[in-house]
Amino acid sequence: MLTFHLMRYLFFTTIFFLFLVNLTAQTPSFSISELPAMPESVANNAVVSAMCGDTLCVYSFCGIDETKTPAGIHLKAWRYNTITQIWTQLADVPDDTGNGKIAAGASVVNNKIYVIGGYYVEDNFNEESSDDVHVFNPETNEWEEDGALIPVPIDDHVQAVWDNSLIYIVTGWSDTGNVPDVQIYNPSSDEWLEGTPTPNTSDYKVFGGSGDIIGNRIIYHGGVRGGFGFFPTAEVRVGNINPLSPNLIDWELMGESEQGNTYRAAAITIPSANAVFWIGGSSLGYNFDGIDYNGTGGVEPTDKITGFIGFTSAVTFQAQVIHEDFNVLPMDLRGIARVTTFEEEAQTGIHQSIICGGIDAGQEVSDQVFLINSENIISVKEENSDNALQWSINSNDLTVNTPEAPSEMKIYSVDGKLILQSQHSQTISLSALSKGIYILSVVLNNSNSVSMKFTIE
Repeated sequence: MLTFHLMRYLFFTTIFFLFLVNLTAQTPSFSISELPAMPESVANNAVVSAMCGDTLCVYSFCGIDETKTPAGIHLKAWRYNTITQIWTQLADVPDDTGNGKIAAGASVVNNKIYVIGGYYVEDNFNEESSDDVHVFNPETNEWEEDGALIPVPIDDHVQAVWDNSLIYIVTGWSDTGNVPDVQIYNPSSDEWLEGTPTPNTSDYKVFGGSGDIIGNRIIYHGGVRGGFGFFPTAEVRVGNINPLSPNLIDWELMGESEQGNTYRAAAITIPSANAVFWIGGSSLGYNFDGIDYNGTGGVEPTDKITGFIGFTSAVTFQAQVIHEDFNVLPMDLRGIARVTTFEEEAQTGIHQSIICGGIDAGQEVSDQVFLINSENIISVKEENSDNALQWSINSNDLTVNTPEAPSEMKIYSVDGKLILQSQHSQTISLSALSKGIYILSVVLNNSNSVSMKFTIE
């Protein structure tokens, strides 16, 4: 992968040559291998990674066991040490009801884990959404006092972190139906903010959808519509967060994924590629017991990875999945554990994450743990130098030498956040940038996009 280095402080004009490099959404290949199994089979468990001292650990909270009955829903918690590869059972999730729950989400902010929402199932199959926020400290290995109650109890929601500071809870099921609510939790103040809700339509309101945040964009896909039949959907939706007022969100539909419906898949971002990937899941909706809502029987996993990628446009595709000694990716996933950091992915082009448990083919609740690995998520193509685009730096201003001013220039951080932008100008200032790796995207007047990574040292 090409890397360009820019010196931060230049007191004279220097001319450089920038080879045209196109970040293209090729169909990536994921290799998947097996890690030590969990202590017990579990599905619909909230999964996330966090640092325990200087060791990365994977955590699993709540879920349902191999019986797939209300009695099999629990509050168990486990930790996997990625160095020793040993699983350890932790203290149960401290839910005041004492009842087990499923369909919760787990997020990490400043290395504390927040287990949010979920639902309880009574013996008569009545369901109740949870309004709890449970807080786990990986450093002390203890549960702390619960956070403020969720204003609208929620389960099977989209849950993602913005700017390592706010946790967004988007749509989901609340007791009697899908809701358009966007509920934003601020761990530092232990307060909930009301975000701009999604449009109040079945294109947006779903349960069992999943997604993540890249920079200032919430991207979520799939899920099940409300109403009679609980029909699954293939829609991809984007919410553009106002970074100055992060409770303000502009929503738009990107259309249906060409790869079809997705329900209870694990979602992970690779910001250096501006991509979200949905791993595993099913194409049909089903109840907690794995039975299709239409009553036709047990649902099977689809065994696919679907991607959404592109700095200037939306592209969806199905990635190639290379299995090693197992048959399919599971469904009934409620989270994924990141192994590589954003910076490592930007520097090496390699992404790694871990999924735990779920439901396998044949409706078997799984204890399997898979390491998901992909290299070269974005391909870098160097064009002929005869077509090189000239650029220069003078007093920290970067100027591209094009016949006409580009329609747009943007600089992103490696985690996908938009840092700087200029329109209809050949110059963009770098003076506000600190040392680090960035991505420059230039949109020319013919709508062609040229992107590159560069480093400020």
